[in-house]
Amino acid sequence: MVNHQLFLLLTLILSILVFQSESRVKAKAPFGFSLELIHRDSPLSPFYNASLNSSEILTKNAIHSMERFKHFQSLINQKVVQSIVFPTENSYLTKLSFGTPPVEYFAIVDTGSDLTWIQCVPCTKCYNSQGSSLFDPQASSTYKAFSCDSQTCRAFGGEQCLKTNDCQYHVTYGDMSSTIGILSSDTLSFDSINGQKTTFSTSIFGCGRNNQVQLGNLGIAGIVGLGGGPFH
Repeated sequence: MVNHQLFLLLTLILSILVFQSESRVKAKAPFGFSLELIHRDSPLSPFYNASLNSSEILTKNAIHSMERFKHFQSLINQKVVQSIVFPTENSYLTKLSFGTPPVEYFAIVDTGSDLTWIQCVPCTKCYNSQGSSLFDPQASSTYKAFSCDSQTCRAFGGEQCLKTNDCQYHVTYGDMSSTIGILSSDTLSFDSINGQKTTFSTSIFGCGRNNQVQLGNLGIAGIVGLGGGPFH
């Protein structure tokens, strides 16, 4: 009971510190690039609810943190701990631009998985059919789908070949939600800490076509995997 109360107190303190700081949190690497993060309750977030006051937001965040704590505590005895996707409770989002010309999307930041993916057309199963959250590979002049016999496909464990010889990936999360699509590359850009755009001309990502995951209906295009696994 004491540990439970202590955890809740620490959660409330951290939440207060977050809201006393800027609504946008920026993660900076000493050598490399930076990525601008947006708190889900920031006015910049598509999840922002202007009707909630600060006290209600702090209480909501504390409840979400306790739910996460209870869930991960139940996984202690398991041999493998997988990332669980909390659709609208993930704390941070970011904005990424894919393709040439670049198209900007919101995506959830997940440190427990390693594949970055966004929903693409054609999409056989999408959690949100709004056109603004679907990436069209044919509209990008720099898009490339990896072939099944490519070194990249073999290195990243492509699940199977399609009739088009495109390399197909399949990622399953701890709650059994999943994404299936084409292992691809394209120009990726995002805002850095100094206000400049950071651009990678051949970034590897998943072009999701069958996405059995619920990320809400507010234009969230996919997930940014920062787990440092084989997709990095």
